[in-house]
Amino acid sequence: MIKGKFAATIEIDIAVDENKPGLLPFEKLKESVHNEMETAVNDILFDEFGDIATVKVTKSFADLYITERR
Repeated sequence: MIKGKFAATIEIDIAVDENKPGLLPFEKLKESVHNEMETAVNDILFDEFGDIATVKVTKSFADLYITERR
């Protein structure tokens, strides 16, 4: 049996023009980042490594905000 462990911090910086066609309304997008991003990342990693590893993603921080244009 081969065993090992890989632990990492994943940082996803989001930057999108709020006027982009087809973009969810801000409040829905923020809710998605807060409530669905952890599961989405877990699912992606599970699809890639689930047959050889246990995948666990634990959210430590999530935020989404609108900045002033300058």
